[in-house]
Amino acid sequence: MRYLLIIAAVVFTLSFVGLRISQERLGKGEARLGDVVVQVDIASSIPTQRRGLSKRESLPDGTGMAFLFKNPAKHAIWMKDMKFAIDIVWARNGKIVDIAPNVQPSATPDESLQIYLPRLESDTVIELPAGFAVEHGLKIGDSVEVKGS
Repeated sequence: MRYLLIIAAVVFTLSFVGLRISQERLGKGEARLGDVVVQVDIASSIPTQRRGLSKRESLPDGTGMAFLFKNPAKHAIWMKDMKFAIDIVWARNGKIVDIAPNVQPSATPDESLQIYLPRLESDTVIELPAGFAVEHGLKIGDSVEVKGS
């Protein structure tokens, strides 16, 4: 009986660790914004969404990060531990609902960080290199599709 309890405890622990690791792992995919396709890391769990692009040195051209949410809301974005500027694109039901271009990193303490909110609810947020939205002529109403895991 004691061995069964030990085996059950080990299985439970390994399952919990495996679940935790999978929640912190980014998916990979692509996002189509209008006619432009970019490779994206996909943040679909709370831990990956909280971390976002924090502490990265840069975001190469042709790449971005997509945040996929189960429920539409005015999903807020902050620049915690960010080292570079980005464009933020909010979408709902496959259409851009708002864009915040050229959002700059901040050196202020966490409690003073500016929060960026869309004008309308969204179910998807895509962070892109600063200048991407202007360079590619993105506008509210353009189509957005994210594919991947």
